[in-house]
Amino acid sequence: DRPSYTALSYVWGKETGAKRAIVVNGAEFQVGVNLDNAICINQKDVEEKSDQVPRMRSIYSGASNVMIWLG
Repeated sequence: DRPSYTALSYVWGKETGAKRAIVVNGAEFQVGVNLDNAICINQKDVEEKSDQVPRMRSIYSGASNVMIWLG
């Protein structure tokens, strides 16, 4: 049994605008306002990005819903 979840997709680009702190599994993260309720792949961490990007197909295809943020 897989849990039901909504995946969030957004445009990657230059970081601008306000940041907000969110807590995920006890760790604090600074995210853009458009990701206030979610956490994303750290685009500055090559190791994390190369590990997570191949999983995106599975993440999006397994989601009950996919929300897209185009900026």
